[in-house]
Amino acid sequence: MAGLLWAPAIAWTAGGFFLLLLPAGICAWWAGVWVVLLAVAAYTGMAGIGGLAAARIAAGASLLLFGAAVFLLRSWLADRMTFAPEVGLAVLGRIPVVIPPLAFAVLAISYRAASCLLPSAGRAVLALTASAGFLLTAWNSLHFLAVNRRWVVLLPAGAAEIIAITTLAGACAFVLAFIFTPDFRMHRSPWSREAVVWLLLNALFLASRLVNL
Repeated sequence: MAGLLWAPAIAWTAGGFFLLLLPAGICAWWAGVWVVLLAVAAYTGMAGIGGLAAARIAAGASLLLFGAAVFLLRSWLADRMTFAPEVGLAVLGRIPVVIPPLAFAVLAISYRAASCLLPSAGRAVLALTASAGFLLTAWNSLHFLAVNRRWVVLLPAGAAEIIAITTLAGACAFVLAFIFTPDFRMHRSPWSREAVVWLLLNALFLASRLVNL
């Protein structure tokens, strides 16, 4: 089932390259479908590894913790960060509903990519590697989400703010990745669709920067 769900997620993500050739913000509905496909595929894959109970705990904790992080950042950077109407509905007026599930999907994908890269690593090393992959993808995605998708308006941040944001996001990612269930199948076959999706996502985000050079 997880393999079947990753196919449309990969195809839809690949369609994002075509959006780079179109005017910014066009096909606003594309991103909503994209987030749903990624999150559902990531959740189903997680359930296939550790069972439904573990997947529900991991997904629920991710939505809550990432939602709280967005709320804190939005409150702290109220004069520097503004979410556009294209991002959709918001909880408590500050947490766009698409951000926490997207963050969960990216972290789950990063975790599986880390498992593929380090199949024999312990839980702490996997969590650290996954959080690094998550941070890299998150920073890489800013141009695509802000300029191409027009989800958020970001004013330049100072060094202290960048360090604080990175530390908060990295800490959340590490704590969540630490409770994810390791996939011991990586010992037998160190390959996963999620690793391919991680590469595809970062290629898309990098391409969005190159298009606007």
